[in-house]
Amino acid sequence: MLPGAQLSPETVFFFLFFFFFFIGKAAERQELNQGCQRTRSTGHISSCVFPEILSSRFPAGSAWSLQGWVTFLTPTAAKCSCSVPVGSGGSCKGSLAPHPGPACCSPAAAAYLLTATLYALAAMLSDFLRRLFITQYQYTYPAPLVLAQVLLTLLVLQSLRCLGCVPLRSYSLRLGELLLVPSLCSSFHTVLGLWAVGSAPSGLFNLTQCLVPIACLAWTHGLGTQRPPSVRVSLLITGISLGSLLPGIQSTHSEDSLVYLYAPLSLFLESLYLFWLQKVWERLPSGIGNISMLDIHYTVTVNSSLVLGFFCLLQLDSPQALIQGSWHSLLFLGYLAGLLALGSIVRLLLCVTALRSSAVTSAVMEVAKVDLVTLRSLVQCSLGSTSSPVLTSFFISTSGLLVYCYQLALNQTHLV
Repeated sequence: MLPGAQLSPETVFFFLFFFFFFIGKAAERQELNQGCQRTRSTGHISSCVFPEILSSRFPAGSAWSLQGWVTFLTPTAAKCSCSVPVGSGGSCKGSLAPHPGPACCSPAAAAYLLTATLYALAAMLSDFLRRLFITQYQYTYPAPLVLAQVLLTLLVLQSLRCLGCVPLRSYSLRLGELLLVPSLCSSFHTVLGLWAVGSAPSGLFNLTQCLVPIACLAWTHGLGTQRPPSVRVSLLITGISLGSLLPGIQSTHSEDSLVYLYAPLSLFLESLYLFWLQKVWERLPSGIGNISMLDIHYTVTVNSSLVLGFFCLLQLDSPQALIQGSWHSLLFLGYLAGLLALGSIVRLLLCVTALRSSAVTSAVMEVAKVDLVTLRSLVQCSLGSTSSPVLTSFFISTSGLLVYCYQLALNQTHLV
């Protein structure tokens, strides 16, 4: 970098976006070539299903269209010739030659990396709007805010369903019972995050987000999944998490003692939410029928609306949320709409990643967001004023993230 030049955060974001995009494109080409080579070696040219899979997920001329994302969110569109759905934990037994990992049934790597990039950017902007909205207007009502966010998600999903844009099943009591625990965890984790912004601003909550991948690894090894992480991947995830701790450990002090109770509780709730989603997705009962990821997210959202509605009724200050707001101000309404919309998008992307890949991959996206915030602070300040241990730990964490993204692009993290 030239002396006196400053690298803006927008430049960093665009660089990371194109980095992930080109890695995903290279992985798609490599996966396509390997699949066709295997089919040519076996003599079954017609069984090369990679072009059909890629064209079904990313239609020509509309790679990032709504229909492409709906196809990505629907497991029935991501089947190989043996009709084994993605996320079922089954193995592909088609005419392709056997190879390590369910590559023919795995989603497109570019969609994974694009989802991670969108999540990091949306989560950063959502955190910025939360701090700005809550501190400027002193709107410290986390439970009504989360309830409004959940109701907005339900409104959008029902509108898309009525318009025929997305296939969405009706609410099922059996599926709702299976997803009751993750619904509780997701609801109260989001409420605790908003409470920390308004009542006890501290870096401890951001610090606990770095430990979510380790907590997900503990749940995975303790309770078990159909795709347990390998030792090599577990060590890589541990290094990524621990490397991101040191840059933010100096801003964890808080005068409110409740922070030291709610921060570990938030860590517990988020990790359990991600792990439970993966567990339910892998072991869906056969009697429920064909369930898509949008159905899972819709069911969790309905459960969360009921839980949060009952929780708001128990709080005595919930009616003040309608009185204290500056509803005559367009700026207030704009901030509120942006906060609710971004929060809904973040919840959707987190759920999709946990179902499409794993709970660990979803937790790694949290660390990527924290590292982006750290990178922005390092760019804005002078590197000479930053201690060497902080720079070293940040380099370890970002290097581990790049290695993980590279392996994810090459479909080598199927054990995660």
